[in-house]
Amino acid sequence: MPLRVGDIFDEFEVLDKIGSGSFSDVFLAHDTVLGRKVVLKQLSPHLTEDDQEWSGFITEAQITASFFHPGLINVYGLRINEATASAVQVLEYMDGGTLRDILKTQGKLTLDQVWNLAFQVGNALTYLHKRGIIHRDIKPENILFSQETGWYKLIDFGLVYHPDYPEFEALNDGQPGTLRYMSPEQALDRHVNHRSDQYTFAAVLWEAITGEYYLGINDKHMTDDELTDYIQRYPPKEIPAFHHNANLVSRLEQVLLTALAKSRADRYSYVSRFVREFTRIVEYLEAAPPPNNTPPSSNSNDYTFRRKPPRHRRP
Repeated sequence: MPLRVGDIFDEFEVLDKIGSGSFSDVFLAHDTVLGRKVVLKQLSPHLTEDDQEWSGFITEAQITASFFHPGLINVYGLRINEATASAVQVLEYMDGGTLRDILKTQGKLTLDQVWNLAFQVGNALTYLHKRGIIHRDIKPENILFSQETGWYKLIDFGLVYHPDYPEFEALNDGQPGTLRYMSPEQALDRHVNHRSDQYTFAAVLWEAITGEYYLGINDKHMTDDELTDYIQRYPPKEIPAFHHNANLVSRLEQVLLTALAKSRADRYSYVSRFVREFTRIVEYLEAAPPPNNTPPSSNSNDYTFRRKPPRHRRP
């Protein structure tokens, strides 16, 4: 039974439809028992007769519910009614929308926002990678933000590789993900690992800090084959001069270029190393004095900015 706005589903009052895709419909709802907003993600009604899609939807909920990290979305429950062919995930509500929504509104993130995004989602990826889990579909649409807590959270685990769920992999024929953000190996349908996620996350951070796609193309007018070829052969464009300290911008660009290396072997060994280098330079950029002030030593290695108190390690 498909959910509709105004329905009462168990203890939930359906308030609004906030998303729809090939596999699921997403609704904002009010939990009348606990008095809070939640998200209801329902398997598309036309897929409920497909045993593979049904199984995959349930497995996705089980995988997501097994995580315990502040940078990953919480699953509150799974409601299954085989008599009415209904499967609904009950998820945490994030009031700030997706990273894509924020970029559409702001154009790009502030340095403070970029630091939080890199640190919070980067640590969530480290948590996943230590467990052998590869997300495989990191993109602005799959990162949510909470205005209340200041946290960015990674969502949508329907395409992950999880070593404890080998049957789940069979549901993802071919190479899952979003071509626009794929690493070269992922775009060619080759084996991916944690460094493939690193590449994809670096592409997202490039877009977050500059407001521009990391490749110097208009991919909306390219075929999939043309975009795949471009990802394989061409390096990222030069990072725009978004800050007055050109030296630090250049250093940040080098960090991003390492994470975006065409060969996995040339990237950082772990996403945590990439995030540490990236956030360190973002902090330098935040602390850099305006051009009319006397700058620190041109030896930027001793850019010993006065560290702010730890940011909780932020929010």
